[in-house]
Amino acid sequence: MLKAQEVILATGHTEVTDAAVAPTCTQTGLTEGKHCSVCNTVLVKQETVPATGHTEVTDVAVAPTCTETGLTEGKHCSVCNTVLKAQEVIPATGHTEVTDAAVAPTCTQTGLTEGKHCSVCNTVLVKQETVPATGHTEVTDVAVAPTCTETGLTEGKHCSVCNTVLKAQEVIPATGHTEVTDAAVAPTCTQTGLTEGKHCSVCNTVLVKQETVPATGHTEVTDVAVAPTCTETGLTEGKHCSVCNTVLKAQEVIPALGHTEVTDAAVAPTCTKTGLTEGKHCSVCNTVLKAQEVIPATGHTEVTDAAVAPTCTQTGLTEGSHCSVCNTVLKAQEVIPALGHTEVTDAAVAPTCTESGKTEGKHCSVCNKILVMQEEIPADGHEWGEWFVTEAAKESESGKEMRVCRRDGSHTQTREIPALGNESNAPRLHVLDKQNADRFFETTQQGSTLRVVSEYDEVTVLTGTSEILNKLLEQGIQILEFVTPQGTVRVAVKPLLNAMGSNGKFELSVTKQGATLYVNRELRNELLL
Repeated sequence: MLKAQEVILATGHTEVTDAAVAPTCTQTGLTEGKHCSVCNTVLVKQETVPATGHTEVTDVAVAPTCTETGLTEGKHCSVCNTVLKAQEVIPATGHTEVTDAAVAPTCTQTGLTEGKHCSVCNTVLVKQETVPATGHTEVTDVAVAPTCTETGLTEGKHCSVCNTVLKAQEVIPATGHTEVTDAAVAPTCTQTGLTEGKHCSVCNTVLVKQETVPATGHTEVTDVAVAPTCTETGLTEGKHCSVCNTVLKAQEVIPALGHTEVTDAAVAPTCTKTGLTEGKHCSVCNTVLKAQEVIPATGHTEVTDAAVAPTCTQTGLTEGSHCSVCNTVLKAQEVIPALGHTEVTDAAVAPTCTESGKTEGKHCSVCNKILVMQEEIPADGHEWGEWFVTEAAKESESGKEMRVCRRDGSHTQTREIPALGNESNAPRLHVLDKQNADRFFETTQQGSTLRVVSEYDEVTVLTGTSEILNKLLEQGIQILEFVTPQGTVRVAVKPLLNAMGSNGKFELSVTKQGATLYVNRELRNELLL
């Protein structure tokens, strides 16, 4: 008997997850997927994820030092550490040697030998060694004996190099005067006497001067009053007989005045000199009431005087030192000679007719100081030839004449020759020379001013009549201005005409000394402007 086949249901897929693969800098990744572990059918397809690419990070450059190498700037990936730009080694720079100046020892302080170090990293290359202090150079300060009025000093000692006091001199008080009385000599009838005086038996200083007592004669004699002092009484005036010594008027005792106290100001010590404390004395007899005591000197405070480099004209100075308190020079600055100028020649420029020239000069190429000033050579000026006619004047037409500069033929002057016409008798202005000959002139009107310009080198005279001034007023001319090589002068037309009258004449001239105006042969300079 046959047996029919029965349907067996499909088992279904056995799902397995395909893990996602993360992309790297240079390789792609995959998304998560799924497949059947039995038949390998892909259930969820894995998709490709693009590579992320490198994440660039800069590797900072490292500067080399004196003893260690450095690195150039580089780059790498911060994710996978792949080197993108390799850093290159920079060699060590080596030390930059600087000299450490030697320091001279003093009396009490040690010095140093010269050394060397690196100015970059401060590594000591040559160590400075200590130089022992030199010690003081002892000098004896001689003792000074006191006198009657001045103090003395005991013997002392100091260092001749640094002036340090090694053994201070002590003040010995003044000995004071040894007083001796100079006996009074009584006057007689015929001989003078002396009052009592006093002096020092050691120094012979007069302490109380002896006064001359006149001879008494046989009449009354005055006993001179004695002024009191600080410590001694005085006497009032008295009288006695010089013959019999009878007291006519007794002298009375005047009490001593006592001392007048004055303060002796304290003196501050300086770097090299001792000072004094405040004291007191009598201003009348100079007795010391409170002695001043000596204050030791302070010693110098050293400051360096910087060196000054010399220039072309000024000397320089080496480095020195001085005391900042009293300005005493401790180490003199020595003069460095000036360098002197570096001379360069400035070429001369020849003058022309119209332009000035220059002489040859010189200057320093370093500091630009002018060593030889270029002086201006005045323009030569035109050397004009004689006037010659280029176009002859006609009865109704003006002509022209020209002159040429003898220095430069390209320079010329042209002026107009008036038409011959029939107006020779018409009133007009004239410019006359010393021979009363007419000279050429030009006129220009500037507003109400008429300028009359004459280039004739010698003195000329501008003349005119009342008639021509009336015509000028009709043309609006108020001011007449005469311009010559000697100068310029101005005059108002109307006041001039008033001074001239209806039939007058004026003569106007100008020299380097001044201008003159004659009206009807009378000097009238007050009309000049």
